[in-house]
Amino acid sequence: MARMSTTIDPFHDQTFHAVQARDGHRSGVDAILLAAIVPPDTLGRVVDFGAGSGVAGMAVANRCSRASVDLVESDPAMAALARQGVALAENDHMAKRLKVIDADVTSSGQQRREAGLLDDCYDVVIANPPFNDRGFRPSPNTLKAAAHMMEEDLLENWMRTAAAVSRPSGRLFMIMRPQNLRELLDALVGRYGAISIKPVHAKSNKPATRILVSAQRGSKTPLRLLEPFTLHQDSGAFTIEADIIFRGRAGFDLVSA
Repeated sequence: MARMSTTIDPFHDQTFHAVQARDGHRSGVDAILLAAIVPPDTLGRVVDFGAGSGVAGMAVANRCSRASVDLVESDPAMAALARQGVALAENDHMAKRLKVIDADVTSSGQQRREAGLLDDCYDVVIANPPFNDRGFRPSPNTLKAAAHMMEEDLLENWMRTAAAVSRPSGRLFMIMRPQNLRELLDALVGRYGAISIKPVHAKSNKPATRILVSAQRGSKTPLRLLEPFTLHQDSGAFTIEADIIFRGRAGFDLVSA
């Protein structure tokens, strides 16, 4: 088998790096936005569902110096990239708080536990689920297709596992496309409440392309729709707020907003 061509990419003003496939799915905006939802004072254990090469989970570890992060990935090639990224010298400051787990988030019961996803053990779950419906024409690149293709009942299965591995009152943070919101809300019923939703717009005059979601296991607090966030100025440059977030110097408050 030919060796995968990779790149070493800097994030958060080069304060951590990730190994990514040159021609496969490459993390960037979504992963950093997802990590920015997690409060910087987070303690305890965090799990990144479908971690890919580990960018979102590593960004959380970089921002939250007192949290440990498990990177859960079912694709062996992507899990290998995540391990290579954790082992980079540039990531020595957080490597001891990072672990890669080879597991399928959709697994249930004993199979999930044997893979290392134990019940009631995580304080925070983060997730960036695949976003294209099954009818969407997938990329011919297998790594890209796997990262982008949403299987039937995927959100229901991911939320079932999230609720199972979360501690009581544990937090859930997600980034998704708006068109999958209804399915997500259905999957959260009976599992999570205190849902906060923040739309993300590429430009202020364009429809939202992403939503940031926060929820809490077992809460009965009603849903809240928060003020939108805009990524780009009319010129195409990042807004001041977005630039600060991508540098790793600020985040979003979806919990107490």
